[in-house]
Amino acid sequence: MISFMSVALLFVLFLILSFFLLDKGDTIRTQKSHIELLNKNIQMLILKDKDFLLYSSRDEDFYISEGLEYFQTRKSQFNELDSITLSLATNPIVKEFGVTREIRKLDSLLLAYEYGMSRMVKSMRERGYKDEGLEGKMRTSAHYCEERLTGENKILLLQLRRNEKDYMLRREQAYIDKFNLNSIKLKDNLDQMPASIDSVKLALDRYRATFAEMVKIDQIIGNSIDEGLWAELRSLATLLEGTSEVIVENAENYGSLTLRNLRYLWVFAVVIFLIGSVGMAYWLTQVISRPIKKIANNLPRKIESVQQLPPQINIETRIKEILYLQESFNAMLYELQGLIDDLEESRSNLNAQFEELQLINDKLKVSEVSLVETNKIKDKFFSIIAHDLRGPIGNLSAFLQMLVKHQDSFTRDEIKKFAHDMLASVSNLNTLLTNLLEWSRSQMNIIEPKPARVNIAEVTYRNIALFKDIIQQKELLVNVNADPDMFINTDQNMLDLIIRNLLSNAVKFSEKHGEVRLNAYKKDERIYFEVADKGLGMLPEELQLLFRQDTHFSKIGTMQEKGTGLGLLLCKEFIEILGGELNVDSIRFKGSVFRFYLPIQEVGKSSDARIQQVRLEN
Repeated sequence: MISFMSVALLFVLFLILSFFLLDKGDTIRTQKSHIELLNKNIQMLILKDKDFLLYSSRDEDFYISEGLEYFQTRKSQFNELDSITLSLATNPIVKEFGVTREIRKLDSLLLAYEYGMSRMVKSMRERGYKDEGLEGKMRTSAHYCEERLTGENKILLLQLRRNEKDYMLRREQAYIDKFNLNSIKLKDNLDQMPASIDSVKLALDRYRATFAEMVKIDQIIGNSIDEGLWAELRSLATLLEGTSEVIVENAENYGSLTLRNLRYLWVFAVVIFLIGSVGMAYWLTQVISRPIKKIANNLPRKIESVQQLPPQINIETRIKEILYLQESFNAMLYELQGLIDDLEESRSNLNAQFEELQLINDKLKVSEVSLVETNKIKDKFFSIIAHDLRGPIGNLSAFLQMLVKHQDSFTRDEIKKFAHDMLASVSNLNTLLTNLLEWSRSQMNIIEPKPARVNIAEVTYRNIALFKDIIQQKELLVNVNADPDMFINTDQNMLDLIIRNLLSNAVKFSEKHGEVRLNAYKKDERIYFEVADKGLGMLPEELQLLFRQDTHFSKIGTMQEKGTGLGLLLCKEFIEILGGELNVDSIRFKGSVFRFYLPIQEVGKSSDARIQQVRLEN
């Protein structure tokens, strides 16, 4: 009875300690999750504010009504952040994390950020957009003057409107100076005219004053993201994110250490409980199981000699229970003899099956690792491509919006420049989509080469013609060394894409008045190709990144041409599909040479190669 009570008391103490440790661990995990939620909400708030200020603030409802759904939602988010911060600052567990000072700092930064955001919104709404705010008042005054002025004065007013729009587009001081100079001229002209146009003079004064006030507000807001309220908000956002990350890191470190110590304490309690239980069990065993020990000591020897029938255990005792146990063990020994034979046979079969399964399992593990890495690379690569797609599409959308909204105010040269920029964006987007389509088809193994008899010189000149405009613009000298009677049996579309991408890179990185060289020659039943330029070239570390799918590598051309980072990957894959190999040599500021070969398979008659220099002109 005493031993039973001792075990029960030990068990109760163990349960109490377990419940305490469990509750402590749950509390720590809960507060860590609150801190992580705070960090996530801060990042979401900053990101949404940035998107709103850059894009959504162009919604006219923003200037007409203050009850936008965005601000209602944002107020709720900010209140939730404030509530979480207050809860964390007063929580005793969080104080143990050692982040109380950082949380108070975070609270102050949140208030400063909210104040800065309020100033930014107020300034933007005061400045206005289209027919709202200062911009709307300015346009109303300008339209009033425009309807009532004629001759030279109307021309001066139109120049003012031109200066105003130039400032809106570029935010440069030169256009403000031009506006002020032209407005003074127009003011002087109107002062010499009769009193019948006093209303026009007043409208001109309102126009000038409103423009000046709008310029001041633009300077407060900031003409770029590195000035004014823009810079202040960016700085506060950086401090908010940094402080939040510090809080998360400290909480994670403390929480992990504390939870580990709690686990150690619980393991120690389990060990103590087990030792106590084992001790009690040992004492009880010594009292009631001495005869059973004799049977247990004899049983291993009997099992080892089970094949020598009849095995028996004989212990002299008068206890009926022990005698019954002895008879049961003897019967078990007889049955054990038959089971051992069956088990021996089964063991041999299982060993063979285990070895076979082990080989299959090893192969599956290797495949799983390869698939996981491949998926990671492709996911990262497609996220990069998605980012590159947004750039040309966003530029094109901005150009079109600007042309639609201000079509009457642009000169022919400006419209021509916009059209040229849009064509460049569309061309870049088309190249990206074409390369992306071909790359995705190659990754899904659905591209099958269709060999045909292809003339090397024709393919070369056809692809050079595609870059006629940029070659003329850069005044490049293109040297072609290809036998006009040299043929190859290969997939024409793939060869076109390879030469087109390599030629595009050579032209892209060539300086004005530079030189691009394309060679093709036969050797050892192969056709060797070279595409060389004397342009920017690459550093050795840049060469290491050219053909890696897990790293996005793209450089800007000599005329700010943007690349996709995908063309060279396609070239390498298509060349290998066609049975060839691609190599590259490059020296910084001295140019690059891309070399590859393809098997001939079938070639026509040959003649002496001749070099042609091609200067593309109108």
